[in-house]
Amino acid sequence: GVLALGNAATAAKGLGAVLVLAWVADLARRSEGDLRSFLRDHRGLVAAGVALVAWNLLSAVWAQSSSAAILGSSRYLQDLVLFPIVYTGVRRFGHVRAVLAAFVAGAVLAMFYGIATGSTVDGSRLVGAIGDPNETATVLVMASVLALALGIGETRSRLRRWAAFAASIVALYGIVSTASRGGVVALAATAATAIVISGRWRRQIIVATVVAGIVVGGWFLLLAPASSRSHLTSEQSPRTTIWTVAGRTIAANPVVGVGNDNFSIVAPSYLVRPGATTRADDVIIKPDVAHDIYLEVWADTGLIGLVLFLCVVLAPLRSAWTAVRLLEKAGRRSDEILVRALIVAIVSLLAAGFFISDEYSKQLFLLRSEERRVGKECRSR
Repeated sequence: GVLALGNAATAAKGLGAVLVLAWVADLARRSEGDLRSFLRDHRGLVAAGVALVAWNLLSAVWAQSSSAAILGSSRYLQDLVLFPIVYTGVRRFGHVRAVLAAFVAGAVLAMFYGIATGSTVDGSRLVGAIGDPNETATVLVMASVLALALGIGETRSRLRRWAAFAASIVALYGIVSTASRGGVVALAATAATAIVISGRWRRQIIVATVVAGIVVGGWFLLLAPASSRSHLTSEQSPRTTIWTVAGRTIAANPVVGVGNDNFSIVAPSYLVRPGATTRADDVIIKPDVAHDIYLEVWADTGLIGLVLFLCVVLAPLRSAWTAVRLLEKAGRRSDEILVRALIVAIVSLLAAGFFISDEYSKQLFLLRSEERRVGKECRSR
């Protein structure tokens, strides 16, 4: 199972390299006007992205492991390249739909891979092809929202419409199978955000939220394995110790941090301090990440790095909300519901970020890129 996941990760990196090469070749073949437009129209985002990578690189100067800091910076650079790739490659709403449909399909296939291979934690929690139940749950929450919107907005093909609805239900099953606290938090954030921004669909969303809540709650109470229920209700978790140590690390290095991707390396130095800790093994024997995007980024790169990171991941929300307003005025209901769902999916991921350290998530940067693109596409019409 570990070997398969490692091979999958290597294949993903290879496919990423092919994507970048294809994009460069496409730019060379046609006008580079879109790229210049991206750099001109989104100076703030570009500046924040460049500053984020530069600051993470600079942190190698004071990091205990300079190589880890440099490697982490390169991962940010790979993620940020998605912005110009999506901006220049995704030119119509049909393209947006295709990308999001592929996202949903990939999430569902990753879930089925875990089921087929029996990949579990504690004998009951579904892992999936991603290799972690919490990350799998987060991706499935986003997929469930996007699939529902794709189904609602599909007016040409009944087959595609019901396939999207089925994918949403299947993703919901995958979420409960992971027994992930982060997944539960993401679901709650999804429900709350969807109700707030659902607009003309609010009544239907409230009904869907109530039904989903009854189904998910009933599954955990009546059908879930005992180990899954105990995991969700347990007051003791490795996260409590890791969060405590992360807080100590931040208190000692609040502005500049300890160096990108260095938290798990320096964490043992902050373990023996005042304050209760119950899972020292997750700090010393098998050093772990902070299991919180925001604590991880803050501990690694300080308040400066955290502000830059938030600027990059939050800025596209404005473009997406502008797109919602423009689509609403234009009466493009199927496109409007999709962009609203895109906002909800991002909020759910950011909420789940309080339980996972997934700051390099390709899903995060891909969907942020889509938000920028739909905002531009709507303003140009």
